[in-house]
Amino acid sequence: MEELKPSAANSSPLTPLGFLDRAATVYGDTPSVIHDAVTFTWSQTRRRCLQLASALSSLKIYRGDVVSVVAPNIPATYELHFAVPFAGAILNIINTRLRARTLSAVLRHAESKLVFVDIASRDVVLEALSLFPENNPHRPILILIEDDEVEHLTPSSTVHFEDTYEGLISNDIGIYFKRSVRETMIILNNMKNYQSNINTLHPNLMLLVKFIFLTLLILLFTYCLRMLLLIYIFSYFNFNFLQWNTILPRPFVFSDKLYFHGIFFNAGHSSSLIKKKKQLIERMEELKPSAANSSPLTPLGFLDRAATVYGDTPSVIHDAVTFTWSQTRRRCLQLASALSSLKIYRGDVVSVVAPNIPATYELHFAVPFAGAILNIINTRLRARTLSAVLRHAESKLVFVDIASRDVVLEALSLFPENNPHRPILILIEDDEVEHLTPSSTVHFEDTYEGLISKGDPNFKWLYPNSEWDPLRLNYTSGTTSSSPQGVVHSHRGTFVITVDSLMDWEVPKQAVFLWTLAMFHVNGWCFPWGIAAVGGTNICVRKFDAPIVFSLITSHRVTHMCASPVLLNMLTNTPDNKPLENPVHILTAGAPPPPAVIQRTESLGFIVSHGYGLTETGGVVVSCAWKRKWNRFPAAERARLKARQGVRTCLMTEVDVVTSAGESVKHDGVTLGEVVIRGSCVMLGYLKDPERTKNRLKNGYFYTGDVGVIHEDGYLEIKDRLSDVITTGGKNLSSVEVESVLYMHPAVKEAAVVARPDEYCGQTPCAFVSLKEGLVVTEEEIIEHCRKNMATYMVPKTVAFREELPKSSTGKIKKTVLRQIAQEMGSIPYQNVNNNYSILS
Repeated sequence: MEELKPSAANSSPLTPLGFLDRAATVYGDTPSVIHDAVTFTWSQTRRRCLQLASALSSLKIYRGDVVSVVAPNIPATYELHFAVPFAGAILNIINTRLRARTLSAVLRHAESKLVFVDIASRDVVLEALSLFPENNPHRPILILIEDDEVEHLTPSSTVHFEDTYEGLISNDIGIYFKRSVRETMIILNNMKNYQSNINTLHPNLMLLVKFIFLTLLILLFTYCLRMLLLIYIFSYFNFNFLQWNTILPRPFVFSDKLYFHGIFFNAGHSSSLIKKKKQLIERMEELKPSAANSSPLTPLGFLDRAATVYGDTPSVIHDAVTFTWSQTRRRCLQLASALSSLKIYRGDVVSVVAPNIPATYELHFAVPFAGAILNIINTRLRARTLSAVLRHAESKLVFVDIASRDVVLEALSLFPENNPHRPILILIEDDEVEHLTPSSTVHFEDTYEGLISKGDPNFKWLYPNSEWDPLRLNYTSGTTSSSPQGVVHSHRGTFVITVDSLMDWEVPKQAVFLWTLAMFHVNGWCFPWGIAAVGGTNICVRKFDAPIVFSLITSHRVTHMCASPVLLNMLTNTPDNKPLENPVHILTAGAPPPPAVIQRTESLGFIVSHGYGLTETGGVVVSCAWKRKWNRFPAAERARLKARQGVRTCLMTEVDVVTSAGESVKHDGVTLGEVVIRGSCVMLGYLKDPERTKNRLKNGYFYTGDVGVIHEDGYLEIKDRLSDVITTGGKNLSSVEVESVLYMHPAVKEAAVVARPDEYCGQTPCAFVSLKEGLVVTEEEIIEHCRKNMATYMVPKTVAFREELPKSSTGKIKKTVLRQIAQEMGSIPYQNVNNNYSILS
């Protein structure tokens, strides 16, 4: 476990700057900033901020420099919150009400390299600068933020300023010069001006340059020495202008001092000033993290807060049992204390084999409270696979639901006799399952409630030593008895994905959450911790079907639930379903949902949100962020858009689709590539499998194994797993697209498409279909339906009907089984090809 260290795929620094990129993608044409008659969209705001950051860099504003702003709540002040750190600088917004003496002290103390000055604060800033000692090397560049509503600028109003705010953004070409007789030497360095004594701005540089150049040639004999100098300068400028024609040069003036990296350099003392600059950088770097600001990020503290804020409100409801948040916290502390008394230490693995019952929820806090690593195991695993998981995890203790008692005991019987990792067993009782006989607990150390009663409610839970400490161990749906795939997630990653999911799904305070998503499925996508964060109510349910779900929604006034597309399909195909009395937010993920299923689900009153994630990302990292304008579209079009996976969630660093060469694909909705992800919630790695970890965490990304495209609007759409792509006649086709068309048929309940061997095309689509109760349809009718709705080469040649399609323990359709069946069907003979279609169609 200690071998799993942070990597470039999961250790990107947390920063709010990426929010602007996402806003421009999702809300690009919606208003971002409104001020009087001025309105900008998010796309415009992002572009302006990038232009401004670029201009700051051209002014030699470097990483770590301080840029101050003296301005009220105007658009420029908002934009500078992104533009300044975009350039790597440190943002310093200064109180506009400060008097000159205090403001001067602040600017000197901060050693501001550049100051943006609102026109209303111009006089006080200039007065503050006049109070600088004459030999002070840290006299900042000044940029004026103009505002026609404050006053009209007089020719002398920009005399101390390098440029205006809008001029900096637009990168206009211009030249500043003095009206009076020039008294200073001219210094032009890298096309920059370093003199603040400016009176007039000429807007057309190129014409002015030509005019001045010709004038200077005529006056060559009169002003010989100065002419030679100017000829050299303008020759240098013309040469460089050709090289920088895509990045227009800033205005320049004449000065007798060279302004470099925030310091005026004069002959004879540049070395000492460089030394002072170095000292400033060192002083900034002396500010290191301390115990007061470097507490490890962990979701465990959410429970303490919930008990304080929502102490007497319901936290968990299960049948006739109801706990409040105060009770839940006390029970978790008692349980953590009892685990410590059983010699469960920091870093030990504690497994749980139980459904969505209160105990499973409580263990999401109690186990890590004791410093242990939580491992929720799929209750549907067979004994041989379960035995392999327990041995692989080296579980020190296992909580066993009474309904899983027999399979767990059988799994333990498969342990080698000399295996040193035989775990302690704790039985979770439930009178509704069966009444225990005296022999039922013969293999168990204690019962769950018995363990709680022995614990200390004042136990001081163990804070992680590091936010990178493992919090949870999840096994993927690809786990087998011969190849367990254990994914390890840190406290930091779990905290980030929990907060990110709440924010992205807009979960309100005190939401009522129905547990239709198995907690063993990536810890219920981290909502056990999330519902504590918002002080919501968890409606636990041991097992359910559609009538139970609709009944619980009504009786508890459920507001939120999660579901796989399989569950959505089950809810919409229930004969007795009725429109909901109140809307329920439902988040679906786990597999690409067909648009037809989304449309039917929303017709019942559910508000469907769609996300994408994997066990290795710990939860949803991409979501189909909804745009208001889409609400005006027809229902079928809304469902099609919502079926796309979407854009990265706010706290993710990057989601991309790349070719085999590692290059980003075109945003055309057609070019296929592998989906790669970077962000804090990406796993630490696979337990005891460094080779698999190395293959999936590489080049700074997690390689998902999913094939997708990115549309012109920046939205991701998953097309298939790499292993599920069908190659027919040299063309790659997505089984997901074919399945989406199949689900459009009114008789189809479930559908899955895999490759079948074909003598002519290599592979062709083979559809496995289950039908809705009481409906009948033929293979030819299904094929004809497909012909009408997709390209000819994508149409299945084979349709196989099944009463139910095989599913994994997490509810996903098992395409591995279907692929094997398709292989056993054998290859389609060559002579049948022309009866169906040409591969060139």
